[in-house]
Amino acid sequence: MTTHPLAAAHPPEAAEIIGRRWMTGAGLLIVADASFVAALSFTYLYLRAVNTEGEFHPPKSATASLWWPWVITACMIAGYAAYRSGLGRAQQAVGSRFAASATLGVLIMTVALVLNILQMATFPFAIKDNAYASAVFVIAAGNVFHLLITLFTGIGAANRVRRGLTQGPQIWSLRIVGVWWAWVCVASAIGALTVTMANGIVR
Repeated sequence: MTTHPLAAAHPPEAAEIIGRRWMTGAGLLIVADASFVAALSFTYLYLRAVNTEGEFHPPKSATASLWWPWVITACMIAGYAAYRSGLGRAQQAVGSRFAASATLGVLIMTVALVLNILQMATFPFAIKDNAYASAVFVIAAGNVFHLLITLFTGIGAANRVRRGLTQGPQIWSLRIVGVWWAWVCVASAIGALTVTMANGIVR
């Protein structure tokens, strides 16, 4: 059997090289997203500090409940822990066990998404009421966006392992999904802390 000239000139790259390249791309995505989360948190706290004409949060205006964002964050951390527990098993080629761990993580993240949506539906204010209300809605909506991406990647990872499609360099894709899950947990905690700090001032 003859070897194609291009194949001979460009032999397959090692799985480690491919995986590191993928991880770099994922890292750049997280850095870009982190800049948005940091800017949102800074803007929120800045508006609260400036409080132009006392309109950031007018007197007697409603505030968001503080337990919602922290419960959501706790659920997300639990989902990440479930997913992370399966990574070692996946590297030992025990696919079904990893798929079970990833599926559990997806289910917990789904609970977090439902809680996030319920939180937004039960806010005691409308998004247009004041700057405080607008900022809280945007932070909650950003968390919904993160959770949707997390669920998409988690379901994909579980399905690929279940179908035996994750071998060689593909094992890196599972690690990258885990890194993203860890980041969204941090982002959710930042949002919860931001709302907590603002509530402590405006009450």
